[in-house]
Amino acid sequence: METLTIELINDNAIRILREMENVSLIKILKKHSTKKKNIGELLYNSISKESSDKMHVELKLMREEWDRTI
Repeated sequence: METLTIELINDNAIRILREMENVSLIKILKKHSTKKKNIGELLYNSISKESSDKMHVELKLMREEWDRTI
């Protein structure tokens, strides 16, 4: 037996593959999406500009506290 990885470019392809599995021509091993999304794209515009600015100020203050000598 040989294992192949394929990319489905048409929605009808999965239907055809399932029919082939039903008649024991193939076996579908995994169902997953191989598309990887950039985390920046997922989070873009998830917070307002004002909130982002406040977070940057707080982060800067925290970093300054780390650099302090006690």
